[in-house]
Amino acid sequence: MKPFKSYVVRTNEENQVTHQVEEVTESFLGEGNTTIAVEYSSINYKDMLGLQTKGGVIRNYPMIPGIDLAGTIISSEDPSLSPGDPVLITGYKLGTEHTGGFSEVARVPSEWVVKLPENLSAKEAMMYGTAGFTAALSIAALEKNGMKVEDQPEILVTGATGGVGSVATQILRKLGYENITATIRKDYQEESAKEFGATKIWNITENESNGRPLNRREYKYVVDTVGGDLTADVLSKVDEYGSVAISGNAGGVKLNTTVLP
Repeated sequence: MKPFKSYVVRTNEENQVTHQVEEVTESFLGEGNTTIAVEYSSINYKDMLGLQTKGGVIRNYPMIPGIDLAGTIISSEDPSLSPGDPVLITGYKLGTEHTGGFSEVARVPSEWVVKLPENLSAKEAMMYGTAGFTAALSIAALEKNGMKVEDQPEILVTGATGGVGSVATQILRKLGYENITATIRKDYQEESAKEFGATKIWNITENESNGRPLNRREYKYVVDTVGGDLTADVLSKVDEYGSVAISGNAGGVKLNTTVLP
């Protein structure tokens, strides 16, 4: 195979992270039995962390970031995958411990590979990307735990203008949910949150937590993409027998809460 372009993250002698487009060969790629011609990848929070010194998500350098990808099979030892098959990958160790999607070519274990649905292009798959997949899983989990359109419950989406939150809000409105509150941190985000489908806005810079373990029950279901102190505050406001789908840690990985009620 001819050399191809990849976006490579390295560390220098001062242990500072550097990154740039490089021309590499197939030997640079991670182990796997399936080679893919990458057409698209999306940019996620993990990718941003991966480009930072002490970002915490990449431990072995050099590395090609990109935690998802869509493209076509070049070759595979798996008989269920044939050259030319359109496929996608989200998650696993892609882009953090295993060379990822920011490359013209990727090599991965076949167990990671999902065939692209017929009604979805590679570009569309990565427009949704890992963020959209996470949003869909969150909503599916809430519906499994009782959330129904006909009930029109109060729903909160935290980080509603971010990747997961923005897609979650749009999916909820597309499904027919109407009572959607979005959290924002900046006034200019309000317009975007409403365009995505939010009907109410919670500006958390103006409504800081009062620190109470229990507050007035405002939300029946929550898609939480932030984590940390905001999650603790949100849990204190969830209605009895409500549910929270937690996926994010931009607000921190620690959760300071209580066993009440």
